[in-house]
Amino acid sequence: MRWKVRSRFIISFFLVTSGSMFAATWSETNAGLPSAVPGVIALTVDPQTPSTLYARTTEGAVFKSTDGAGSWRPLGSVAGVASLVVDPKTPSTIYASTSRGVVLKSTNGGESWIGASSGLTALWATLAIDPVTPSTLYAASYLNGAFKSTDAGGSWTALNGVPRNTFEIVIDPLTPSTIYAPSDMGIFKSTDGGENWSAMGAGGYAMAIAPTNPSTIYVGARGGTVIKSDDGGKSWSTIDIGLDPRAAIRSIMIDPSSPSTVYITFHANTGVGFVKSTDGGASWNTIDEGLPAGATLIRSLALDPAVPSTIYVVYYNVRTIGGGVFKSTSGGASWSRADAGLTDIDIRALAIDPTNAATVYTGGRDGLFRSLDGGTSWTNLITFQLPAPNWPPPLSQPPPVGAGPAHTRSLLIDFASPGVLYARTIRYNACFASDNLLFKSSDGGATWSDSASPRFRGCGLSDVLVMDPTNPNTLYTSSFDDGSSLLKSTNGGATWTTMAHWATTWHLNSFVNVLVNDPTNPGTLYAGIGDTSESPANGLIKSTDGGATWTNSGLGGSNVTVLAIDPADPSILYASTEGFNSEPRGFRGLFKSTDGGASWFAINTGLDSLIDTRFRISTLVISRDNPNLLYAGTAGAGVLRSTDAGATWSPFNEGLANLDVRMLALAPGDPKTLYAGTPGGVFKIIDDAAAF
Repeated sequence: MRWKVRSRFIISFFLVTSGSMFAATWSETNAGLPSAVPGVIALTVDPQTPSTLYARTTEGAVFKSTDGAGSWRPLGSVAGVASLVVDPKTPSTIYASTSRGVVLKSTNGGESWIGASSGLTALWATLAIDPVTPSTLYAASYLNGAFKSTDAGGSWTALNGVPRNTFEIVIDPLTPSTIYAPSDMGIFKSTDGGENWSAMGAGGYAMAIAPTNPSTIYVGARGGTVIKSDDGGKSWSTIDIGLDPRAAIRSIMIDPSSPSTVYITFHANTGVGFVKSTDGGASWNTIDEGLPAGATLIRSLALDPAVPSTIYVVYYNVRTIGGGVFKSTSGGASWSRADAGLTDIDIRALAIDPTNAATVYTGGRDGLFRSLDGGTSWTNLITFQLPAPNWPPPLSQPPPVGAGPAHTRSLLIDFASPGVLYARTIRYNACFASDNLLFKSSDGGATWSDSASPRFRGCGLSDVLVMDPTNPNTLYTSSFDDGSSLLKSTNGGATWTTMAHWATTWHLNSFVNVLVNDPTNPGTLYAGIGDTSESPANGLIKSTDGGATWTNSGLGGSNVTVLAIDPADPSILYASTEGFNSEPRGFRGLFKSTDGGASWFAINTGLDSLIDTRFRISTLVISRDNPNLLYAGTAGAGVLRSTDAGATWSPFNEGLANLDVRMLALAPGDPKTLYAGTPGGVFKIIDDAAAF
């Protein structure tokens, strides 16, 4: 009996000590990787403690300052944020809507989040919160109309009588049952919290209500003009600021203590502008002294509600996709930068030399970088440039002038000749069919050519790039310029042929999220298909003849975004599913097949928080040495690990400073070394569990 007790003690001691012995911690490996101020879109000021601010970026990241923009730190626990509001009575409670149609709620100032979007069916929603009863929220979507919650995001209902193309909901600060909905169809007003609506003026956007006198309203109208009402929208007058008719009003802000003091930012062909009126719009003065000149947009501005002479401006450079925050404490008379710490290390691609685990490549906004010492230090290989476009006219505005930088989006290394690399790039803020976005190097990154790029695919070439596991000259990619096509090259990108045009053969009018190749049977391919408003929830399709023909392979009720094949047994597959144009939106679950995609079952034990918040799985890798060991990178929840082939999952985030994980990479020949690419740079971990 005593032996049994002692044996149990020994076993327990081993389990406890082994847990501490093999505890793994992530470490930053960013030496040599440049940081920059990301493209900031908007600021949100805490109404109770105005020294606390939140900054939202073009990529949906959120930064927080608690010292009046003196310093900033990223909130890596959330990604893809499209709008953010602060509870005016309990400012530790904040709400964020995401680009995937999900509303999140935090009760600790953004450190952690729960889902708060039941009943909401709105993409890119702009949030508004009732200043008197903060449990009442509104969400307006240009695509889906307006919604309301009266239980702090617990549930949402659609508001009837509001056009679908509503820009935002603006709340009367003194009588919050009175709300306004500016849209392309006109400005709509409700005096009963959205139950009934009436039209009251031409279409507009960038609407502002005077906090101390809500009958005074300003609206940015078409043609570079501003319209004003002094009677709550019953009548309107036009204020001519003297702008070009093609100018766009970006934002309007009214001094909370003086309704005659108004700030307006705009963008015109002649440049950007920031003007101020102290007489209710009768006259205007420029107040941009000290703000950056050049190709910038002033995206938005914010005022300190307690000290209105303190103003914050968000600027954005359309060429570099950068920007930042400026602050004035003199009502706009002078400005100083206020974005210390508001920086990121933009990582979009990560790849490891298949023959040398110490050679690692990464890339993003600032170019392509290489490390020869396992991430300890990095050097720049190239910052890709695209030539001046020649055809056709730009499909998005504003276009860059002439040549422009290309940001790295994905990387692929030839497994037989690691000196051969492929880099897929993108031109930001515009697209031109003549852009060649795929670059190739045959000398380890010393020189590059765009000759491997599919021609006239500059507006639809996807990030998907796959190499045949037995023939490195056979490549696959996809394009949605002409609907959705699978492209194949058998000569290392010298020429490409269209293998499948799914818009016609499948009637999908869809696009490819992910493509994987069976490592033992290269003719077998799996494609995860995205949904569109015309063809929602298309699931997974499979080809056994190198992409010539395709059949359904399950998961047809979802948008498959991540796929992984077990390297030891290719009949075992893992797939992450989401909803984008179909409900419910966001992450729906992780699935596994043990019969080559013929059938699937859910493996979500431990993923409850993902399903609640709808944080997406962005990447999934399987250990080559231990196929029971899986790692899932997520957009907001960090890394999750399974040691039992996906049956259960647990967080694997010790030391991971940014939880928006965009890609993972396991070092070949080194089963314990894992890299993660995030907006905070590259992180590395040695997982001793991989050795067992």
